Amino acid sequence: MELSAKVEYALLSLLELASYSVRKDPLKVNEIAAKQRIPERYLEQVLISLRRGGIVQSVRGAKGGYVLAREAWKITLLDIFQAIEGEPNSKENHPDQTLGKKRFTRCLERSTHHINNSFAAIYAPGFMSKARCPSAN
Repeated sequence: MELSAKVEYALLSLLELASYSVRKDPLKVNEIAAKQRIPERYLEQVLISLRRGGIVQSVRGAKGGYVLAREAWKITLLDIFQAIEGEPNSKENHPDQTLGKKRFTRCLERSTHHINNSFAAIYAPGFMSKARCPSAN
């Protein structure tokens, strides 16, 4: 399974925030971008999606930035995927669908349901503990 750049950048930014969360100070976008080598403008859009998904919080002001909205162990991969990619749309009752397309859509939705259940069982800290965060050295 190949991740989109947006999901990959979300995971990298969350790794950075999780490694920095013990300090409780917000991380600025430019700090995350520099440490994880993510284009700053693109990272801003990723963080906005994560904020809307309830995964990160923004802190305003001169010392502002981003922090995790909840403890890292409570964030699942499914939470991250849904914040970035959105909820899958059901096209089951679209009037232009043929019987074959409807069957394929149903099969795809069942598969997606099983994948979502698997991702919901994988918590980000377990995933993050296996990844090396460059700034954690």
